[in-house]
Amino acid sequence: AIMMSITFMIMAVFIPKIRIASDSLRSVNALFAADSALEWCLYINRDNPTPAPLPPPSMTDGSTSAIYYPASSTTLATCLSTETPMDHRAVGTYQSISRSLEIR
Repeated sequence: AIMMSITFMIMAVFIPKIRIASDSLRSVNALFAADSALEWCLYINRDNPTPAPLPPPSMTDGSTSAIYYPASSTTLATCLSTETPMDHRAVGTYQSISRSLEIR
């Protein structure tokens, strides 16, 4: 009984720490997805590639991103030069974690 109670106490301490560590890894992936989306948006706006711009980045780890214009709205952006000023927000999501970056 004493061994079981010690085991449960140790589990109660370490399980939340393991969750925090795994959430931080998910957070990094979500942040990279948002950063990639904003870098793509900057490329489209500054270089005006012809004949057609590159497609938005796709992540191999399953993370997703969405770009909004203006940054305070929920309108999805195309990142074309008609969207001025550069007021975009990118949201990267990986599993249950989302991170957001803005250009102003």
